[in-house]
Amino acid sequence: MPVKLFDLVPQTGGVFFSPPCLRTRLALIHKQLPFEVEEITYHDLRFIWKDRLGVQKATAPIIQREDGSYLMDSDKIAAYLDKAYPDRPNLYLPDSSTPVNLDSAEYSSAKQAAAAEIVNQLHERIKEATANKLGDQDLFFTSAIKPGYTDFYVLCDYRLLRSVSPKLACDVYEADERFAAWLERMKQAYPMPEVWERDPEA
Repeated sequence: MPVKLFDLVPQTGGVFFSPPCLRTRLALIHKQLPFEVEEITYHDLRFIWKDRLGVQKATAPIIQREDGSYLMDSDKIAAYLDKAYPDRPNLYLPDSSTPVNLDSAEYSSAKQAAAAEIVNQLHERIKEATANKLGDQDLFFTSAIKPGYTDFYVLCDYRLLRSVSPKLACDVYEADERFAAWLERMKQAYPMPEVWERDPEA
């Protein structure tokens, strides 16, 4: 059976707004894995998934792996996907054309660099970060020519704001031409019409 992603919505049929869930969706697409999506709500997390997973507090995203077991937390899911599917494009080293040794210093360094980038990406600094990172020849945040997990974090922050106010997301992020161009490249790489079409009108 394919991987199943449990993606958080405010109510059934509502907007996909959760940055961690979108990161996992992007990771699954990036790994070129077939997957299904099932919506879950905060109510589901509290009254169904808490007991099902045997945890004190259930959070989204959750995936059901091919063996039927569950895994929670976007970063744990990303690490699992790279480990379980080494022959698929790597999340932290997207330029690699061969399977990446997950115990290598290069992979560890790439994960640490991604974590450091994520921590430092405050909303107030996005334009400065965009100017510094997407200048010259660089097309993406993770690497010069291919998107990766750091790009997913940036896109998720943008998506969270857009799910609340498309105009504000445009004012804050898309006013910078480099970011707007990056956003278009991300939309082409990962179209996800089922996500974008649920956004409120601008």
